[in-house]
Amino acid sequence: MEKIAVVIPTYKPQGYLKKCLDSMEFQTLDKRRFCVYVALNGDKFPYENKVLSLLKSYSFEFKYIYIELASVSNARNKLVEYSDEKLLTFVDDDDFISPNYLEALVDVTTDSVMGVSNMIEEDGGGKPKSHYTSQTYNNLACNQSKFRTRKIYSSACAKAIHRKMIGKIRFDVNLRNGEDSLFMATISNNYNTPTISDNILNFLISNKLN
Repeated sequence: MEKIAVVIPTYKPQGYLKKCLDSMEFQTLDKRRFCVYVALNGDKFPYENKVLSLLKSYSFEFKYIYIELASVSNARNKLVEYSDEKLLTFVDDDDFISPNYLEALVDVTTDSVMGVSNMIEEDGGGKPKSHYTSQTYNNLACNQSKFRTRKIYSSACAKAIHRKMIGKIRFDVNLRNGEDSLFMATISNNYNTPTISDNILNFLISNKLN
């Protein structure tokens, strides 16, 4: 199996970042097979010391950078260039992943096949509910085409993407909305039909609850 880079940009992080990083610590994938890349962007104080202290409390490998410009797209781009693993997965700092997320995606992703996870959203009380992409995810099990399942590509998250698919393509830092959709559409010619794992895996979207 290839190694995978977990790309996490964070801006003025609060308590939800710990929940995100906790989910990395509990991954079933051997910790030698993934590295967590965190980019604090925007205000440096008082967040940097807190982020570094939190990262050092875990046993997984991590790498950290600070970027003055407050931009998720720019932070992702910097981490894509900073990392060197063949596979990448994008995670927002207020989201978390199921324990087998990395292992299951690494198992199905190649330089021409994109591994895709289901997305579950938390309601205001922290209870799980279906995300709008869930039906599209279920259609993948029926070997639907990229066009029929295009809704799932509105986000760059909940996927494992081979570096070969990305090439020199980057997130557009000039867009305030739709940068994920544009990025995914641009790389769409570089992969075949997406694949889901036979194992249950979820990418969970929280509501930035502290």
